[in-house]
Amino acid sequence: HEANSAMTQELSRANRRLEDARSRAEAEAFTDPLTGLYNRRGLHLSFEALRQGTLHAVPQHFALVVMDLDHFKALNDSRGHAAGDAMLRHVADGLQAITRGIDTLSRTGGDEFVLLLPGLCDPAALEAMGRRIIAQVERPVEIAGEICRVSASLGVAISSRYAGVDWDRMEAEADAALYAAKYAGRGCTRIAGGEEREGS
Repeated sequence: HEANSAMTQELSRANRRLEDARSRAEAEAFTDPLTGLYNRRGLHLSFEALRQGTLHAVPQHFALVVMDLDHFKALNDSRGHAAGDAMLRHVADGLQAITRGIDTLSRTGGDEFVLLLPGLCDPAALEAMGRRIIAQVERPVEIAGEICRVSASLGVAISSRYAGVDWDRMEAEADAALYAAKYAGRGCTRIAGGEEREGS
């Protein structure tokens, strides 16, 4: 009886370890290892969940924000990749500090971040949010004993402006808005016009 009990307990512990390892592996599959934010896979899962919300009788809309760091390449080239990585982690921490728990934050590669903001569809509110994000990113940070600074440009697409909400269209228009922000002098936010929904 004691042997059986010991074996059962050991099997239970082994199952818990396996379950914990599987949960960690699943989390890692959707996470950017440098910043701890979502990667592109995690971002797409979150987008699909939000897209489904727009199909309800009372649609629940959201904003897709593409953010690119300004002057990051100069920092990376002059101070090295370690400094660049430290800056990316600093930016990720800053984004987490000023966004909500329901928001999706991701790093999709290099110095590009994408945010999904449920319920934020008013252009004025999004421009105000953009200013907060840029102010946070522009805060100087000490890296390896030196003060470093970058800025950010943001392009925004709002799901309520599209008759059909799909990733490719919204990302392309947010990217175009991002380039408009860079063309306007960087350190600012531009919102895509989108395709007006029927009846709006």
